[in-house]
Amino acid sequence: HAERVIKFATNASLPESLRVEALEELKMWDEPSPLDRVLGAWRPIAEKRDARFINDLLRPQLGGIISGSEKVQKLGAELAAKYGIQEVEPVLVAVAEDSTKATTSRVAAIKALDRLDSKAIAKLVETSLKDDSSDVRVAAREISVRRNPDAAATILARAILDGTTVEQQAAIAQLAELERDDADSVLTEWLSVMVRGDAPTTIHLDLLEAGKARGNEALRMQLQVVNFEQNLDPADPLSKYRVSLEGGDAKRGYDIFFGRSSASCRRCHAVQNSGGAVGPELSVIGKEKNREYLLEAIVAPNAKIAKGFEPVIAVMDSGKVYAGTKRSDEGTTLELMLADGTVISLPKDEIDELA
Repeated sequence: HAERVIKFATNASLPESLRVEALEELKMWDEPSPLDRVLGAWRPIAEKRDARFINDLLRPQLGGIISGSEKVQKLGAELAAKYGIQEVEPVLVAVAEDSTKATTSRVAAIKALDRLDSKAIAKLVETSLKDDSSDVRVAAREISVRRNPDAAATILARAILDGTTVEQQAAIAQLAELERDDADSVLTEWLSVMVRGDAPTTIHLDLLEAGKARGNEALRMQLQVVNFEQNLDPADPLSKYRVSLEGGDAKRGYDIFFGRSSASCRRCHAVQNSGGAVGPELSVIGKEKNREYLLEAIVAPNAKIAKGFEPVIAVMDSGKVYAGTKRSDEGTTLELMLADGTVISLPKDEIDELA
């Protein structure tokens, strides 16, 4: 089966989306997601699968994959790292150094070379830290910090002070993982800055998450987190979530909406004609509504129901109960869309009660 999937993934005549799906399956061959990637159903595999043979099957095909489209290149680099295929190192170095390549491909190539412990990684990290792309700099800094732990806190503190939002957020996340006194000192200081109201709002959530992640090992840090949260309005259900209003990543949001089966956003909502129709269409929601409205729709979805999507419960004369959203109320029938997207027609003269 794996050999067929590899042949499918390397077929350049197929649509990119299908090749990407095949490559994703190869990435998780040893430990497939327990959630069905299409339906979202819970279908776990009892035991971890042996994937050692993937290396031999993939090795002769990987060069062609890495020279493919942006998404195919990225996954090809990740597969090379996962299965330890060192023969593609020269191709990965070329991708990482080529500023005309997609950023995602370059980042994946850098990370793959690091996992392969390539001899080229030290020089590549040094040059990548000066790259024009903040994402490339983040990837290089992550590797530099891991390989030079004694200098990590200083390197990451400088990134928070001088870097872009992406670099600041990545640096804070790395500091939280270091479990070093000097890293705790940097985080504690920045939490103090936040409590005073002087830290950029784009990193508030990251600082709070980092402080909580360190737990009781850093009591001064925890005190700063408590001080911040005590100033929140307990009567406002959105108050503790407002730190998420700034500093988001549209690309990650896209991936969650369309790709994360655990969220299943697209089962109910559509964007640009892709997705379900149970909930409102969201293609231009960012232009029509502000961030506060969108936050409330996620945190307290029943606070405001979009027009045309009010829930309807129909109790039939037979005793059956149907719950959905009203699609049509003309003539002698009532059309409801159920939660799974099915549209049903109910004879009005057989409806005992509507709520």
